[in-house]
Amino acid sequence: MILDLPLVLETRRNHALEHATIHLLSHKHPGKRMAGHSNPTGFFLFGDLTTQQIWESATEARMRLNAGESGLAVHPGCGTNMATTALLAGTFAWFPLRGTKSTLWRLALVPFALLFALAGYQLSKPL
Repeated sequence: MILDLPLVLETRRNHALEHATIHLLSHKHPGKRMAGHSNPTGFFLFGDLTTQQIWESATEARMRLNAGESGLAVHPGCGTNMATTALLAGTFAWFPLRGTKSTLWRLALVPFALLFALAGYQLSKPL
């Protein structure tokens, strides 16, 4: 499976650690804006934080993830999650409209497209 490929698996692990670190930093430093990027070799954060603050939070995040706090691995403000949601909702909304050429038919199918988009939105939620 594609999710088990080494580069993908390492990126996913680092992405989880990035999210957990941002969760902890957000609680310790409310109101500070931050963003991150993960890849197979690690992750980096953007924001007005010291290396020491990030190191301490990343160390704690790793311990808590290893202890089973899997909820830290998903962050509601994650760009990847937002992109996945938009892609699935848009694709699902396109299905009922794809075979019609008439504008009148497309307008009539808009409610179905909205229902399909809602289904795509629900399916995009992290497990």
